[in-house]
Amino acid sequence: MFQEDYVLRQIEMIVMILARLLYGKNVSEYTIQDETAWTASDELYMRLYQMLEEGKINEAENLLYEEMDTGNMQDLKVALGFYSKLKGYDDAFLEANDYSREEIKEGLENIAEQFGINLQ
Repeated sequence: MFQEDYVLRQIEMIVMILARLLYGKNVSEYTIQDETAWTASDELYMRLYQMLEEGKINEAENLLYEEMDTGNMQDLKVALGFYSKLKGYDDAFLEANDYSREEIKEGLENIAEQFGINLQ
């Protein structure tokens, strides 16, 4: 129990740091700016969101890494939105879909590293 709380606090701290870098505030939700002209980042986020809703967490994470462009800051926002959405699911949902809070933390750290952000 203590370990899970510790990991959750680490996840929240990483999300907060990345959100402040990207948005200048603690908000980390990805939002589509123009419903009539979706970008590749918008399309990726919607595909990821749908997969999460279906419980296809690992497949969604794989898609994120395959499609993400580390030269596009919008894709960093997509990744942050993806992991923020994941952290909102309860442990039962994550476990039922073969995922853990530790994997969320590792994913956030990996994404930050790929975009050249040092969290240490």
